[in-house]
Amino acid sequence: MTDYFDFSGDGTLSLEDANIFADRFTSKFHGSDEKKAYFKKVFHDVYSGLLKMDKDGNGHVNQAEINAFLHDMIDHKKTDDVVGAFVKVALDVIDTDGDGKISKQEYLDYIHLNPRNPVKNAEHAYSKLDRNGDGHISIKELYDNFTEFYTSTDPHANGNWLYGDF
Repeated sequence: MTDYFDFSGDGTLSLEDANIFADRFTSKFHGSDEKKAYFKKVFHDVYSGLLKMDKDGNGHVNQAEINAFLHDMIDHKKTDDVVGAFVKVALDVIDTDGDGKISKQEYLDYIHLNPRNPVKNAEHAYSKLDRNGDGHISIKELYDNFTEFYTSTDPHANGNWLYGDF
């Protein structure tokens, strides 16, 4: 996860990454200016939420801080709330045609936003995330994938492909 969202390439997550991500996304998105402004707000809200994990106050979140957050999430049984929030944001951002599901092209467009291209085998990843093979990732599939990504101990779980093959 850190590798994908680290758009600056410094090994951490920061508001600089949010700005790069938002600029990249909106430059490729062919929707209205209103929708572009909405996406920029969503990206900044996501990174602002991530920065709450910044325990040392340096404005950057490293992998150890993310791991501490995830352990706290599981220990305090907040997984449903956190995953639900991630699913809503992911659907809002990736589902650019607004049909309530993620097509293969929408997923690939999203994955290829990071100029460092950290995701390998994106098409294979999509096939793992489209659990029923109908050509779309539904809200339920997205929820199940996020839940597995953040909580499963099974190294072969489909949700482990959420950010591709690292």
